Amino acid sequence: MFRDVLKKKQQLSDEEVKEILQRNKYGTLALYGDNDYPYSVPLNYTYNEGKFYIHGFNKGHRAEAIAKNPRVSFSIIDKDTLVPEEFTTYFRSVILFGRAKLLSGDDAMRFVMRTFVNKYSADFKERGEAVIERNLKALAVYEIEIDHITGKQSMELVKKDVE
Repeated sequence: MFRDVLKKKQQLSDEEVKEILQRNKYGTLALYGDNDYPYSVPLNYTYNEGKFYIHGFNKGHRAEAIAKNPRVSFSIIDKDTLVPEEFTTYFRSVILFGRAKLLSGDDAMRFVMRTFVNKYSADFKERGEAVIERNLKALAVYEIEIDHITGKQSMELVKKDVE
C-alpha cells in the first residue's frame, strides 16, 4: 500500500524517527485541496505519547479539505545542509501518512492544546491556559492516526555515522 524507502541504507530507524518527531517544531501538511490540486501548508505540531496532533481554526481551506478527505501526509525536515561543491544536500527528513481525526469535546481539545503550550510556550503556561479558553470554540484540533511513517537521510550522513 505504501512505498518502501528506495535506498534501504538511508532509512532511519523507528527510534531515530521518533526523536525527529520530538525534536522538531514545524513541518508541512499536505491535503487534497480544491479543484483536484494538492494543498500544502506549513504549520507546527506536537507528538505526544505516540500520537501526532495539529490544530487550526475550525473554518477555512484546511478544515474544509480535511472534512472532504481526511487522508493527509506531513513532512518534517530535520537537517538540510547545502553542499554546493558536491552538488548535493546533506538531509534528514521524516514523512508520515495518516488520517486526520477531528477531536470533539472540550477536555480532549484542552489536553492537546496544553501539549502545544508545553512545547512552544512552556514559560507562559498560565497565559497559555487563558489563550486556550478564549479560542477553544474557534479551534479545530486533529489527531493524525499514523498509517505509515518513514525517515531517510542522505548517504553522506549514513557514511558519517559509520565512520
